[in-house]
Amino acid sequence: MVAVDAAPEARPSRTTGVLLGVVRVLAVIQVVAVMGQASFAGLFLSGRYDMLGLHQHGADLVWYGGLLQLLLTLGFGWSSHSWAAAGFTALIVIAETAQYFAGVAGALYLHIPLGVSIAVGVVLFAVWIFRWKRPSRSSEQP
Repeated sequence: MVAVDAAPEARPSRTTGVLLGVVRVLAVIQVVAVMGQASFAGLFLSGRYDMLGLHQHGADLVWYGGLLQLLLTLGFGWSSHSWAAAGFTALIVIAETAQYFAGVAGALYLHIPLGVSIAVGVVLFAVWIFRWKRPSRSSEQP
């Protein structure tokens, strides 16, 4: 008699590897964009008022990049059956949205701490996603 597994392990698809690579690239781009935002904000707060325009455009770039990263991590979660990246990215996008509107409202008491939290979050996400290992096909039992 042949034993049949009730739930055979799913093989990682090629799509998972491609999405992982794209998410990793976008995570690095997000880190650069968020750090650029911090630089523009620092220059603005030190008296270079022309940096406010760059900070505003950078905010759009960061927010749209976060949305794109969320879509990609949702696809990655569907492909890999690991939803942690999408959950982490959703938290970052929520924080970016709150920070965006706090900045528009001039609420610096909220805008600046959220910016620091977002900077830490995107760096931690980038480190985590580069350390994520997908299951290998050779580890399957016959």
